[in-house]
Amino acid sequence: MGVQSRSMTGMRQTLDFIKSGKIGKVSVARAICYRKRDSIGPVETESPIPEGLNFDLWCGPAEKVIPKRKRLHYDWHWVFETGNGDLGNQNPHELDKARGALGKQELPKKVISLGGRLGYVDNGNVANEQVSIFRWDDALLISDVRGLPIKTPINFGLKGGPFNGACKIWFGTAGYVVGPNYNSGVAFDKEGNQIGKWSGGEYQAHFANFVKAVKSRNYKDLHLDIEEGHLSSALAHLGNVSYRLGKPVPAGTRPSQFGDNKHVAETLESLDAHLKESGVDFEKTKFFLGQELTINRKTELSTDKSANQLFTRQNRKGFELPVL
Repeated sequence: MGVQSRSMTGMRQTLDFIKSGKIGKVSVARAICYRKRDSIGPVETESPIPEGLNFDLWCGPAEKVIPKRKRLHYDWHWVFETGNGDLGNQNPHELDKARGALGKQELPKKVISLGGRLGYVDNGNVANEQVSIFRWDDALLISDVRGLPIKTPINFGLKGGPFNGACKIWFGTAGYVVGPNYNSGVAFDKEGNQIGKWSGGEYQAHFANFVKAVKSRNYKDLHLDIEEGHLSSALAHLGNVSYRLGKPVPAGTRPSQFGDNKHVAETLESLDAHLKESGVDFEKTKFFLGQELTINRKTELSTDKSANQLFTRQNRKGFELPVL
């Protein structure tokens, strides 16, 4: 899987430090994606098809319908027919490292997501502001995606901030670790004293690692095996399924589960302040509270049939997948 930072020396050293137990037992992590994403426009005209593009192949299993938006390419991320927002675009990079350091090799037991496509009216339908919460029996992972500009620096009262772009935070019983980017990490004790720092590495190392595994024919040589990649990607899909089954609620509504957790409360309070500062009109753009999902870790299905129907779709003719 292409989470390139898994092969960067600074990030590998950071993850090794967390797993060594030097900040105690780690049971909470945050996967942060604060990345400004512009509106794709409330346009009424079809996107121009670039010369030489095989549009049928470009659509693949999706419906062969020319979208109405400013750009054909990249903006496919912001509609559910072809994309899954930054929760499934940028944040799997952070979800992967957050989950990996929590030591979870299975899907969570509970999932809930909340947010909306807030702050502008356009032809997109994925959330641009979205918090997703994943709970195992003894661990919690919070995904925090914000596509509107961050005006006031956010640090949650922690050293190692302010947080912007793609970041990770792991909380242990004896301290915490901040990963402010793809190739570095800083560790602090509970009093905020720095106890470790690592950095370095290049993207190309991940490609070299893949070639090494191809040559050895041993998947254990991979820094990120595809099964690990599946688990990390599935978190994003689960969050989006919860969100898509949700209902409009007043801004500031809290989920009945997890709301009393300190880290969840801090995240949601920060989100409220961010949306207020951004001047979001909740009459024009609605805030949604997703449906809480319960996941069977063996089957990787939900106990809710309507959720399971969103785990796949009917592919367009010519792009069907075999039924096993």
